[in-house]
Amino acid sequence: MKERAIGVAKGAAIGFALVFGAFIGIAGTVEMLAALANLHSVSVNAGPVPLMSAYSGPSGSGSQTEWGVGALAYVGAVVGAVVAWRRERARA
Repeated sequence: MKERAIGVAKGAAIGFALVFGAFIGIAGTVEMLAALANLHSVSVNAGPVPLMSAYSGPSGSGSQTEWGVGALAYVGAVVGAVVAWRRERARA
C-alpha cells in the first residue's frame, strides 16, 4: 500500500514538473523571439487561459507568467497521479 502511494505521488510530481517546465521553456522562447522581433508587448494565451506576458520599452523590459501556467501544471499533476494510479492497479 505504501509503495502504491509513493508511486502515485511520484507520478503527480513528474506530471507537474513536465507541464511546468514545458510552459516555462515556451515562455522563455516567446520572450526571446519577441525581443528579437523588437515587439513592445506580447501576450500568450491557450484559449481563454493566460500563460505569459512580456513587455519592452525605453524604460526597460520584463515578463511574467500568468495564473494559467500554475493551473495547467496542477492539471498535469492530476493526470500524472491518475496515470501512476492506473499503472499501480495494473501491477496488482
